[in-house]
This record gives sequence, C-alpha cells and structure tokens, in this order.
Amino acid sequence: MRNRLDGYKRYSIGLLLLTVTLSVTVAHAQEVGLDDGEHLPQHRLQLGVDGNYSTGNLKQRRASASASLFKRWGDQLAALSSTRYSYMKNGDILFADDLRSVLILTYRPLATVQPYAIGLYHNSYTRFIDRRWMGGAGLAWSALRSKDQQLKLGLAGARELTRWESRPPPFPPSMDPVEPDCLYKGEVNRQSCERQMWRLIPRLVGHHKLVDQHIILEYEALWVVDPLDLEDERVYASLTVTVPVLSWLSVYTHYDVSFESIVLDHRERLDAHLSLGLKVSASE
Repeated sequence: MRNRLDGYKRYSIGLLLLTVTLSVTVAHAQEVGLDDGEHLPQHRLQLGVDGNYSTGNLKQRRASASASLFKRWGDQLAALSSTRYSYMKNGDILFADDLRSVLILTYRPLATVQPYAIGLYHNSYTRFIDRRWMGGAGLAWSALRSKDQQLKLGLAGARELTRWESRPPPFPPSMDPVEPDCLYKGEVNRQSCERQMWRLIPRLVGHHKLVDQHIILEYEALWVVDPLDLEDERVYASLTVTVPVLSWLSVYTHYDVSFESIVLDHRERLDAHLSLGLKVSASE
C-alpha cells in the first residue's frame, strides 16, 4: 500500500510539473516584426488566455493570460509593454502565482541605431521570487530590416533588486520554521534574501517570414550578468514558430529555456517550457 501511495504521489507531482511546463509562454518583449521595414503601426495589441478547472481525484485550477501593447508617437518614440500572468492551484496547495511585466521605450525606432530604456517587474511564487525590479538603458542595432527578415542586436546596462522568499517549499512538506535569511544552492550559511547588483544585458532578437509568409520564425537570446561577478548570471533563449490562419488569428508553438545561477537551495537552476496556443492580434 505504501509503494502504491508513493507511486501515486510521484505521478501527481509529475503531472503537476508537466501542467506548469505547458502553461508558461514567452515572457520577454519582442519588438521586431512589427513593421514592414519602412513603416511602423500606430499601435498594436495582442491578447491570449488559457486555463483549466478539474474536480474529483485531481482538483486543479489553472489560468494564464498574456498581453502585449505597442504604441508609437510619430517617428521619435515607441513603447512596447509585455505582461504575462500564470496561476495554478492543486487542491489547497498553490503552485504558481507569477507575474512578469517588461517595458521597452525606443527613441527613433526606425533608425539603424536606436537608444532605448528598459524596465522589468517580476514576482514568482514558483521560483520563490518575492519581487524583482530592473531598470536601465542601452543601444540596439538593426542588422537586418526588411519586410520578411529582421534581426536586432542590443547591449544594455541596468540596476537590479531581487528579494527572495524564505518560506519552505510545498513539496515535500516541511516542518522547519521560516528563517529571516535565505539559503542559496551551493552555499553552507544563510545570507540576506535581498540582493542588489548592476547588470550587463547583451541581447539578440529576430523575426523571419518563410515559405511565402506562411510560417513566421521568431527567436530571442539574452545574457543577464553581473559585470563584477560573471558567475552571477541568467541566460534566456526562446524560439517561436507561428502559422497565420487569418489576418488577426494565428497558431503558434513556443519553446524557451532559462538558466539562473543564483537560486534558493531547493530550486532548480534550469527551466524549460513548451506551449501551444492561439494568438489574437489587432493593429492600425
């Protein structure tokens, strides 16, 4: 009986992790592919939502939503805001309550070299991030810019504040009291849960229309590193394949992988997400 219960517990945890993996999509802002190489829309809005609700042997509530808004003021300034929220609860145990919002302000967005400012807010119940703020500025270079082929390279500097949560993980249940400080993976002694540092952010982002524009390939890669401690880093890479169905409706497949070197002792450094879904967009 105990082996059966242990097996059921492993199966339940595996199913929950798979559900989380399939529910998370791109969280970084994509500011290529908005124009035809010469003109940008005045504004563009993209929305997406998905979820499930189940009762009985598996009591689960899961929902996720995303929104992306682009706005241009003449030829001098453009703003792109991208937000993603995910929620998941199994029975009485909360697994995900995550919000990430990115804002990019670009000066002279149709120029070959563009100054830009970037801001980020992130909190993640899954990763035990109570809050993460980042703000900075940089330069981007449009290496390719045509109707079907766009490639942008960028480098930014930013200041980051991250506050971790010291609560015990939901699995396995822990009776240990909550400590005021945090224990990081690979460390022996507890340290402060709040960390502040400077960041350098090299970045590559691309958008390509293939097979007579029947397939859209998008990708992004960035490295977020402390210039004073290169072992304190985050790496993110994503690939999205989109098939337009109508002018306002598309089917997409998205895969991303992220690595964070500084995590709490009971968290993993590497995450990977695969998602399938529908995308609705409107522009003018």
